[in-house]
This record gives sequence, C-alpha cells and structure tokens, in this order.
Amino acid sequence: MGQSESANNPHPMVIEIILRAFLAKKQLANFLYMSLGHIRLKTSENRKESRNIMRRSEIIKTTM
Repeated sequence: MGQSESANNPHPMVIEIILRAFLAKKQLANFLYMSLGHIRLKTSENRKESRNIMRRSEIIKTTM
C-alpha cells in the first residue's frame, strides 16, 4: 500500500516542476524582450543626443 502511494505521488510534483520551468522561461523571455526594448530606446535617445551635440558644435563653429 505504502509503495503504490509513493509511486502515484511524484506525478503532481513533476507537473509542478515542468509548469514552473515553463513559467520561468516565459518570464525570462519577457524580461529579455523588455530589457532589449529598453536598450533600443536608450540607443535611440543617445543618437538624438549626439545629433544635438553635433548641431551645437556646428553652431558654435559658425558663430566663432
């Protein structure tokens, strides 16, 4: 009796582990996607900023 119980018991645990792994993978994917989006946003901001600096330096050169 005790053995059949322990044989039937691991299944919910295995399912739980698989579900947790799946959810963790999904969360990781979402996190990576979000952080990549953030990095993309930052680089575009940096490009705009560098363009503004270039313009300012051009203006300074022409006024001198």
